[in-house]
Amino acid sequence: MKLSIIFSTYNRNDILTRTLQGMVEMDTHGLDWEVIFVDNAGNEETAKIAESFSSSLPLKYLIEKNTGKNSALNKTTQKAKEYKYIKTNKKKNKKKAWKKSNNR
Repeated sequence: MKLSIIFSTYNRNDILTRTLQGMVEMDTHGLDWEVIFVDNAGNEETAKIAESFSSSLPLKYLIEKNTGKNSALNKTTQKAKEYKYIKTNKKKNKKKAWKKSNNR
């Protein structure tokens, strides 16, 4: 399956780290996938976290200067490959976090 996992973050580096670590631990055998997340604050620490996971995840890190979750998520969908994509709310329990999108 071809899949893009997309989400945004705003100064929540502790949750971001746990979210990305959880993705590293997922069984992705046979999955053609990418992780795209947008930093909606341009935070230097968030950039460091993205860099630290770049070798273990198919990760695209974006920055959106226009504040607001919608601006950030719109940027992710513009950068997603022609895959189906799912949005996740990193604040929720991982098992309840996935929302399917039928847009692609």
